[in-house]
Amino acid sequence: MIIPFAADASRKIVPMIIGGMVFLAVLSLALALSLMRLSHDWQADLVGGATVQIPAPSDLPREQIERHVKAVLDLLKNTPGVTRAAPVSEAETQSLLAPWFGDTAWESRNPHRQSQGTESQGTESRVTESGGKKLPKGESLRLGGWNANPNDPATNTGDWFDLPIPRLVDVTIDPTQFDAEKFRQNLAAKVPGASFDDHLSWLGGLLTLANSLQILAILVLILVGGVAMLTVAFATHSGMEIHRDVIQVLHMMGAQDKFIAANFVRYQAGLALKGALGGGGLGLVVILGLSLAQSRLFPGIGLDFGPSWFGFVGILSIIPLMVGLTSLTAWRTALRLLQRLA
Repeated sequence: MIIPFAADASRKIVPMIIGGMVFLAVLSLALALSLMRLSHDWQADLVGGATVQIPAPSDLPREQIERHVKAVLDLLKNTPGVTRAAPVSEAETQSLLAPWFGDTAWESRNPHRQSQGTESQGTESRVTESGGKKLPKGESLRLGGWNANPNDPATNTGDWFDLPIPRLVDVTIDPTQFDAEKFRQNLAAKVPGASFDDHLSWLGGLLTLANSLQILAILVLILVGGVAMLTVAFATHSGMEIHRDVIQVLHMMGAQDKFIAANFVRYQAGLALKGALGGGGLGLVVILGLSLAQSRLFPGIGLDFGPSWFGFVGILSIIPLMVGLTSLTAWRTALRLLQRLA
């Protein structure tokens, strides 16, 4: 290059700033793509799905609970818009609750024996690992602790150690034909205390949160581009002030403004490319690490940081886009300042 840029302070500062901006842009785009996939998966899995919850109080005989389950299944079978209805087994209920309660156990209790015999016969306690053995006939599923003894006030606090677990019915519906309000009325008349949840209330909240985070990630991308443009504009302005004498000599020799501006563009583009490669490479390493450790960092959420081929191309495109944005900013800044110097 004709202009001596080797001694410029921007030679070290610009690549560092551009590298940091590209790093943030890569992470923001990866997060936005992951949230987009997560929202799509949530909608695909939950829209059209519903649950009927049937209470199972401790004083209600198991046979009566089973009759309630059968009544709900019959009601669902005769309800327009219901395409599938299946009761959730007690073993499946155990496996669903086990991740949330940690080291807990399942206590099986026969309510009939309480009314038939002595205190020792009234309550039979058995501890099994969650998701393990089947319950004996006539016993209902209840949540207990490893050391919980229902007859010992020191271990049985009367709260979660004696919590009856409701029966669940998994339902698949056609939202275009199913009338949720009418079904809730029929359900209340058929099985008092039973409830229907179509997941729309909390699904809407989850989708709102995911969409808000996507917007935030996009705003970060815009902010990154703005900071990069300001950095390059400032560096170009400083470089032209430092090399004002060289520029005036070039003008006297007949050099055009576009020729001089092209020198600044090549210089700034080279710095931007160096920083973008470093920041982009570091960002890809972080994404790879998150994708490998996502099952530990985000258990049960389904957030996948591993980009698809389309997402991978999009993330890599940040590097040439940043170089192009740097070149355009340097070109416009240089031409504007050269017109003032002329």
